[in-house]
Amino acid sequence: MNLEKFIKCGEARLRSALSAVLSVGIGLATAAFLLNVAPTEVWADDLTWTREDFNITEDGKQIGYRKNIEVPAKDGQPAHTENIIIPGLNARGREKLKKNPHLVIPDGIEIIHEVAFTGHLQGNNEYIPGEPYIEELTLPQSLKVIEYGAFGWNKIRGTVVIPPKVISIHSGAFLSNEIEKVVFQGVLDGKGKLNPNDPDDYYLDGIGEKAFQANKIAEIVVKDNLGKYKFLCRKDDPSAAPFNNQELGIINIELGESYVRPIKVTQESGRHPVMTMEGFKEDGVVTPINNSKYFTRDNSGKLIATKTGQIEGQTMHYDLYNNEYRYVGTWHYAYNILPKSIVCTVTFVNGTNKDYVKVKKNKSISDRSVAGQAMPADPVRPGYVFKAWNTAADGAGTAFDAQSVVTGDMTVFAIFAPAPQPQPVPNPQQPEPNPQHPGGEPSQTHGTPFPPVILQQPGCDAAPKQAEVTKKTAKPSSARGETTVTPQDDLPKTGEAMTQLILPGVLILAGLSLVGVVLRRQTKHLKQEK
Repeated sequence: MNLEKFIKCGEARLRSALSAVLSVGIGLATAAFLLNVAPTEVWADDLTWTREDFNITEDGKQIGYRKNIEVPAKDGQPAHTENIIIPGLNARGREKLKKNPHLVIPDGIEIIHEVAFTGHLQGNNEYIPGEPYIEELTLPQSLKVIEYGAFGWNKIRGTVVIPPKVISIHSGAFLSNEIEKVVFQGVLDGKGKLNPNDPDDYYLDGIGEKAFQANKIAEIVVKDNLGKYKFLCRKDDPSAAPFNNQELGIINIELGESYVRPIKVTQESGRHPVMTMEGFKEDGVVTPINNSKYFTRDNSGKLIATKTGQIEGQTMHYDLYNNEYRYVGTWHYAYNILPKSIVCTVTFVNGTNKDYVKVKKNKSISDRSVAGQAMPADPVRPGYVFKAWNTAADGAGTAFDAQSVVTGDMTVFAIFAPAPQPQPVPNPQQPEPNPQHPGGEPSQTHGTPFPPVILQQPGCDAAPKQAEVTKKTAKPSSARGETTVTPQDDLPKTGEAMTQLILPGVLILAGLSLVGVVLRRQTKHLKQEK
């Protein structure tokens, strides 16, 4: 390991140790142990979560665990054994969390140990700058148990899906996050076993008190119905309910709009009644919603906003379990009732065609302030390209798009530009035909003339004579073929390679000619002797 990696490892282990001390108060002996944990040798740039990022038990089924360590005698304290908590992430994992806050628990894990991934806050419940927090969470299908405070005090947002095999969620498991929706894929009915062969049900089967407290949960989706879920909390204490103290923020509506309950419980069967108590704090007095000065029921039974102002609201859900009332949770929010908005009309003109879009005053179309209203599709004109919408028909006004703020009724015009004309493709220049070889290069097929062969005896000053060469060709069909070639006066330059090919033939033909001359002289001489 090089020096830079060694320094990073040491810093990461130090932060991990101090984090453990601050978050769960485990003592300096634990910090010393964590500092002695061997760092991972290879620091991968890959942000994909793997088992190598976690502290996992030897059986491979649990993230985070407890461990006994021997503490030597020091400062008058005798040597002793201390049981410490090993957190869920090792040094490598904590470094990865800084770059990838979407934590993915690996498949095969069945138990998340207590405070395995607990974050921590500073005074006034504020996040610590620079401290890594979990912002998204994916749990494996193999998961069965989530222990006390396992994911508490992080920044988990969006939807958390509880896998179907989960039988227990301990107290405060998801306490103080920013979760907006929880989906249960299985029923936590108090009858689950950690192992199939266990004689008894798991001792904490169900949902613990304050398990999802202090989030922003606006929807709960349960398998079957809520009446089959076991809550492990005191029945007489609303603050112990698993979904207590949800903070939903400000809800804006306008005069004339109806009240919408900000929390939704969706049940698969829908046969289990979930009851509600809700109201507002008006003039310092808690007021049931039916007695509110800000809402009035119309003939259809809807509560219609009739008075402007901002009021604090609270909703409490409860149901019946084993014929006894139990608290599900409480939700806090503020209703901000605004004067009725002025709705403006934007007219889009494209030649003789017109489109109309409604938008509230001082809003843009992209704000979706009026349901079902959106920008029209870009118009099309043959031979032109659409450029933009403009407040002037000649395009000299102000451009308009979905983000433009509308302050009143207005008209915008489609502005086009001529489409670019395609440039003609230049015709490549064709080579001049060779008069000696019309139609291209000569083919070396049957009947093609060869270049002329010029024969001249060495030492002869006479002009060279052209020889007539007859080439026997391969038989292209059943007929025999013979080609006669008449040499020409000019020999085309074919380069050194062609010269090397022709030269042996020239020498052979020259030799044959000399043999013929000698034979004729010998024949003539014999005749004279006779």
